[in-house]
Amino acid sequence: MPPPPPAEGGAVTKGAAARLLAVLEVGWVITLAAAILLPFLPGEPLRPLRDAVVRAERWVSFQQRWGMYAPYPQLSQSYMVLSATWPDGTTSELEESEAAKTGWGTTWFGRKSRRDIWRYYALLQPRKANRNRAWYLRMVCVREARRTGRIPETIVMRRIVRRFAPPEAVRSGKLALGRPRTSVVARQSCTQPSVRTMIHADPFAHPNLRRS
Repeated sequence: MPPPPPAEGGAVTKGAAARLLAVLEVGWVITLAAAILLPFLPGEPLRPLRDAVVRAERWVSFQQRWGMYAPYPQLSQSYMVLSATWPDGTTSELEESEAAKTGWGTTWFGRKSRRDIWRYYALLQPRKANRNRAWYLRMVCVREARRTGRIPETIVMRRIVRRFAPPEAVRSGKLALGRPRTSVVARQSCTQPSVRTMIHADPFAHPNLRRS
């Protein structure tokens, strides 16, 4: 036998529930739009309404700020400057220092290399321990020994920082970047046993490198 037809009351209940759900969805969209837009409506007559909406939003912890989308925005541009001290007492700037002279302008998207990214991470948290920084400086010891045939005594990393000016200051004619500030971030001895082991194990070591 075929199943009996559904009771008429069940169909009515489902239809009413669907209509109620549709009304709630529309009401939620309108409420959300009002919560977002009402606090920013201009005009002095609307001030009581704006204040009431803001108080209600704070009471339920509903807040909207730029921090929701960019909680830790970049506030400055920085580059590393490296210098090497050699066994004869002389000091020379290394290739990383070139970016601090020419890198303050614009660049094409996608032009950053893996090395540029490594340098960026090596400069993070200048007052804390940073494994990227430690290994980068050890790499520089190996690189300079490979290129010159001499093992540097010390590699010194400095950080040059220029803060971004606020948009309103730039609109009034101020330069987008502030004055450069320089600070010493780290020193790496290239004569440490672990670093010397890396230098001597380098398969591309300079042929004149002394194996002492």
